[in-house]
Amino acid sequence: MLKQKIFMPFLLLSLATVALVGAACTTEKIVEVEVEKEVVREVPVEVVKEVPVEVVKEVAVETVKEVEVVKEVPVQKVVERVITKEVEVMAAPKGATGPEATGVLVAREGTPKRGGELKLGGWRMPAHFDLDQSPTILLLAPTSPMYEKLLRMNPYDGGWTIIPDLAESWEVSDDGKQYTFNLRKGVKWHNGDDFTAADVKATFDRRSNPPDGVVSIRKNLFAAVTDVVATSDHQVQFNLSEAQAFMVPGLSSGWQIIYNKNILDENNQDLRRIKGYAGTGPFKYINWTDEKLEMEANMDYWNPELPYVDKVTRHGIHNAAASGAAILTGQLDAFGFVSNDMFEESEGDSKTDQYKAPATWAQTVTLNTDTGVLKDPKIRQALHLATSRQDIAKAAAKKFSFSISRWSPPGPFATPGDVVAVMPGYREAKDVDRARAKELLAEAGHPDGIKGLKHLARGTGSDPGPTALGFIDQAKQHLGMEFEVVMEETSIYWDTVRARDFDSTTGVPACSFADPSDCWGQWFKTGGPQNYAGYSNPEFDDLWLKIASELDPAVRREYVNRGEQILDRDMPMVFVGWMAVNRMWQTDVKDWYFGKTGTYIVLRYGTTWLDR
Repeated sequence: MLKQKIFMPFLLLSLATVALVGAACTTEKIVEVEVEKEVVREVPVEVVKEVPVEVVKEVAVETVKEVEVVKEVPVQKVVERVITKEVEVMAAPKGATGPEATGVLVAREGTPKRGGELKLGGWRMPAHFDLDQSPTILLLAPTSPMYEKLLRMNPYDGGWTIIPDLAESWEVSDDGKQYTFNLRKGVKWHNGDDFTAADVKATFDRRSNPPDGVVSIRKNLFAAVTDVVATSDHQVQFNLSEAQAFMVPGLSSGWQIIYNKNILDENNQDLRRIKGYAGTGPFKYINWTDEKLEMEANMDYWNPELPYVDKVTRHGIHNAAASGAAILTGQLDAFGFVSNDMFEESEGDSKTDQYKAPATWAQTVTLNTDTGVLKDPKIRQALHLATSRQDIAKAAAKKFSFSISRWSPPGPFATPGDVVAVMPGYREAKDVDRARAKELLAEAGHPDGIKGLKHLARGTGSDPGPTALGFIDQAKQHLGMEFEVVMEETSIYWDTVRARDFDSTTGVPACSFADPSDCWGQWFKTGGPQNYAGYSNPEFDDLWLKIASELDPAVRREYVNRGEQILDRDMPMVFVGWMAVNRMWQTDVKDWYFGKTGTYIVLRYGTTWLDR
């Protein structure tokens, strides 16, 4: 029987979230026609009308109103937007009601049935288990049902709004330099500990200032946080040195889970080798092997209505085609990354649903800018000009899809696809680009090419994938540059990458939300935690700081455009494109919302139920 609760309506949006909705029609061209159609449906224009105006509060003294006319692509509709120089993020009681406004979610699809096991397919198992130290969705996706954050992206609307999670409400000071979070009471960790503000403080102290031997992959997101203060057992205050445009969506990213302070202390702040450490989420750890992760319902969950299923099992499947076949035969209930050919085959099947979702992770070839011959930017520029992204897309067509695009993730700052399509290096016509690439190689002192280069790839087989093969083949054919492929298992690959024992390496780096402040700080800022290229440019570093602190969307967009120009010139990566992922599930899996959420709007399956 459903338990009735009285919901206090709160819905808080950040400036960055509002900007994301307003400009979301800047969508790159997807190589496959199917991808382009789905991406356009993913970002409905009318979402702009759903943003409550109460969220932005004009500051009386210093507010300057500007009217910006934005021509959206490809809809070609003119939108008038009022921009204020200073904003205050506030509760909007008139703009949000019901379970979503409080974060106390319940099933919305039909009358839920309880019980059963949800069987998911996933990629291979991760190298370790500490999310703050992990750069890969191989860890985030399987563990997401066990953990929670202060805030979360709303799974019902694809993440356009931010809703409460472990914080049931929050306030932001007028100057944007202080965030106060009021925490839920009565929340228990899976090991029986009480959840308090001390856990939040311990989490962000480690995240911002990790001890020796501990890596904080996303610490740049919180570089402006000067301290975190537990003002009581159920209130915590974040103090910032300057306002941050992305603070609220940053805290809502799937990566920003809250850790148990006692567990951190007991393990010297390093959880890489600790499987299934206690969380507060709707499911608890049972067992984790190389083949599968098993979780059971948390019977002491703070939301008494959830979860509905008794168990969630995530099976590690290395082959995207095999995962699709497992769903078609009923062995799995869902998988988040099936191959293109299996996705197309399943489209006529009445027992399954499918969705092609845009992702904030990219196909790239990282170039070693720190040591070796590729330290010369002319050689890196030559590789960029010689590489046909279109040929790579054709080779990858059976496996995955991506949009040929530049450095900003899909969202308000992305370069429109029709603009990218005519830019040097990215465009399909390659004669002029490759002629210039040969000139650059000669200017660098290598008119006959370069031999003995090392391309590092992750995996246990002999196939480095279509992106690596396309890059290597084209470099040899058009520039006389010869790369030897070296394959390494995930467990040692990252150590080799961090040591920069490579000339080039293929990867799938990710933004945890659609804002370049996140991924650029990780990938390209000097000393960034995922700056595997060893790239360093003071001009770019200065721009990154301005992008992070600027609250005016138009000014931020100017800074981002300048940043992309620098990256196009310096080329720390051969950027191929942002991906789209094929999702597939059984039709009797209800309250799923797999067809709305982006890659890092992680699913916990608490509201999911099985109509069986």
